[in-house]
Amino acid sequence: KAYAQYYTHADPAGRPDSFLRSAYVKFVKNGYLAMRYGYRRVDPGFPGRLLGLLMYFLHPARSLELDCSVMYLPEREGGRLLEIGFGSGALMEHLREVGWQAQGVDFDPVCVERARAKGFEARTGSLEDARFSDGHFDAVVMSHAFEHVPDPIAVLRECWRVLKPGGVFV
Repeated sequence: KAYAQYYTHADPAGRPDSFLRSAYVKFVKNGYLAMRYGYRRVDPGFPGRLLGLLMYFLHPARSLELDCSVMYLPEREGGRLLEIGFGSGALMEHLREVGWQAQGVDFDPVCVERARAKGFEARTGSLEDARFSDGHFDAVVMSHAFEHVPDPIAVLRECWRVLKPGGVFV
């Protein structure tokens, strides 16, 4: 639950969003993501970008949290993203909200079924088992998963293979 709250806008106590919290998310957070990373899908316009810029200077810790929420990835028109070991799918959901075409691969079949129920293309097994085509993704993300693979070099080679030229591995 705490992990999902990091990427979503849920109230820690599970209460519905208040007007102020909704306004903060819509204008300040989304304004920052639009200003810093070019995310047009969530862009609230000039006032929101200005509030996002103010947050960058006045509350740097909060801006670092937002940087992490998009894995420091700038918007890429029609960008395809693969998350390896997506677990709850919260990061994939957030990245889809800001404009990425997110997909995932995970060993846990329950996680894969939940992701599919949310409309994601998700595959069970390892990255090698998924057999994606060469140069298929603009970005590959492995958050809290890389340390669990038995052959990290093989996984890195497979990541580079499925990335487009100029693609990003996070």
